[in-house]
Amino acid sequence: MLLTAAFAVGAHARPGLVDPAFGTQGAATPVGAGSGPRSLTVEPTGKFIYVANMFVNNVSAYSVNATTGALTSLGAPVPSGSTPFSIVTTRTQ
Repeated sequence: MLLTAAFAVGAHARPGLVDPAFGTQGAATPVGAGSGPRSLTVEPTGKFIYVANMFVNNVSAYSVNATTGALTSLGAPVPSGSTPFSIVTTRTQ
């Protein structure tokens, strides 16, 4: 499966998936995020997702299972600045 998109839905992060062998689309099981997930980003390798939790001023981090697209929490959310509204990742050289 390939991770094609991810969405913040209610208090959950939900990855969107495509099976490259069959071209079928689907969605993996949502996982709990912090209060008020406002924005999320998939880092350039597709191995991790980060969710900005606006109401609790932190960022949740997840690893992405390359086969199923399932998300696994990387531990407690990391504190952020006040009311994180957006998040982005970049590739490092």
